[in-house]
Amino acid sequence: MGFMDFIREVGCNVGLHDWSEWVYVSAGGCRQSSKCTRKKCKEAREQLAHSWSKWIYCGPGPCDARRTCERCGSEEKQAIHNWDIWKRESPVSCVQVRFCRRCDLKDRERTPKSHEDHDMRPEDVPKVTCYGRLGKCPRCSAWVAVPFHFPQHDWGPWMESPKGRIRNCGSCKETERA
Repeated sequence: MGFMDFIREVGCNVGLHDWSEWVYVSAGGCRQSSKCTRKKCKEAREQLAHSWSKWIYCGPGPCDARRTCERCGSEEKQAIHNWDIWKRESPVSCVQVRFCRRCDLKDRERTPKSHEDHDMRPEDVPKVTCYGRLGKCPRCSAWVAVPFHFPQHDWGPWMESPKGRIRNCGSCKETERA
């Protein structure tokens, strides 16, 4: 046994096979098989590979749809909704909802998570700390925090101290050393 044969055999022993192309097991079926092409290896694997048609609406509900495998005739069914755009739940709410255009099903609600969801610009929210802003949404009256990506300190002038040069933030009193 040569060195390369040894490497190939070890590869199969640890699951590193040299797989053949997938081939259908039967003419009208969707089961495929593949085998390791190495001489001493007997490993094989299988998979299902359907050839699905496009989804078509059918059935008792307006959003019930099905598709059929063109090889084996298997069928899948599911609801396929045609969602409208997200809209505010009411003029005084920042919660968003949407409905299916076919069956009027209400999708889950999207609750606001940031100032953008409240239609608030960061500059409209007053600065509270060096790390962010806090303001009240004019639409829904919720308190909204807007964190800064980087602290926005109001640094005073550099001063000499026994520990070196320092400066202090006028808002939060944080100290920076040079």
